[in-house]
Parts: sequence; structure tokens; C-alpha cells
Amino acid sequence: MERPTRSTATPSTSTQLTSRLVLSTFARYASRGGSSATGLGFFPERGVGASLFWAPSLYWDSTARYEISEIPNDITFRRQLGFVNFNVHPNQRTDILTSLRYYTFTTGSVTTDAPLGDFNVSWRPFFGLTAGTGASIGLTRTSGDATVSESFFQRYRFYTNYAKTLTLIRYNASYTVS
Repeated sequence: MERPTRSTATPSTSTQLTSRLVLSTFARYASRGGSSATGLGFFPERGVGASLFWAPSLYWDSTARYEISEIPNDITFRRQLGFVNFNVHPNQRTDILTSLRYYTFTTGSVTTDAPLGDFNVSWRPFFGLTAGTGASIGLTRTSGDATVSESFFQRYRFYTNYAKTLTLIRYNASYTVS
């Protein structure tokens, strides 16, 4: 019995363009694999992507990322993901995080698009305690073969988290309302 051959290659780069700007890239090639881990899946996969991280000051940073991949041969599956996030830190105890994501994939004649927006504010009144609130909003739209299906969603959340590190143990308690 002949065993199927499989191989995976994932070269990547990370380049410090300036003291405040970093560019990362990757490529992924996977032949038939035998696990469900990215790049080692049951289907061959080819993909490329790039990320740009920018931190102009201590009070602001942002990331932009784009990647595209496909599963050729047996089935036709193409996936694209683009996102950008903006993080503002007005002081040492407060973080304001905003992210936008656009995800799309096509298999055969069916395309699914899923844009998402997320906003979060967190506050650390003293060491170990974090409290915050956030909201997410998105739409999933699937179209193909003369059919369109849409699903709109919203999620609102409030949370608190307390973490304390002892010599040998890390204690963590969390409560979230969605």
C-alpha cells in the first residue's frame, strides 16, 4: 500500500521598515495532508498574505492585513481576508480598540461575503482588574445559483476580568454579559 505524499512550506518575512513601521509577509503551500491544522489540511492549499503594523506613538497603533488562498484541483475554493484595526491608548489605564474585517470565499458558483465591525473600550482601574464594554456588528451574505441569503447580527458585551499572578499559580476570574 502506497502512502500519499504530503509536504508543506510556509516561508515568512518580517521587516522593520522604520522605527514605527513593520511589514510581514508569508506564503503557504501545502500538498495533500492529514490533519485539520492550517497548511496541513486534507486539501492542497496555496496562499499569500501581508501585514503592516504601524505605531506612530505610544498612544496609537494600527494593523492592516490582507491574505488570499485557494484550494486547487479537486474542488475550487478561494478565500480572501482583509482587516484593519486602530488602537488608541489615551492613558495607561484605557484602551479604545476598533477593527474592521472583510472576509469572502467562493466555492464553485457560490460566494459568501462577511463584513464585520467591532468596537471595544477597556479600563484598568488597578493592577489585575480590567472592565470594559464593546459592540460587534456584521452581515453574512451568501449568493449563487439564483439564490441570496443574508444574516445580520449584532453583539453587545460588558465584561470584567481579574488576574493575579502568584509565585506558582495564576488566578483568573472573568464575567461576561453578551
